Amino acid sequence: IKNRWALLVMEKKSKILLDTNFVLIPYKFKVDIIRELERIVPGKIELIVTSSIISELKNLGLKGKFGLDFIEKNNIK
Repeated sequence: IKNRWALLVMEKKSKILLDTNFVLIPYKFKVDIIRELERIVPGKIELIVTSSIISELKNLGLKGKFGLDFIEKNNIK
């Protein structure tokens, strides 16, 4: 039964809503947040940001541009 549970977890896709501070972690601390999320969250993940996060990043200058580039490069929806 334990293996069956593991299989169900691996098939499940977790949706993770990112906020502005989280999107800027790679810029501030040089941490690969996608790799870390894949390491700690079982199964597949889907990263999501809202339109308000995009707007906030657009108003943050260079840091915000990095965040927007990060979102685009990693196909975050």
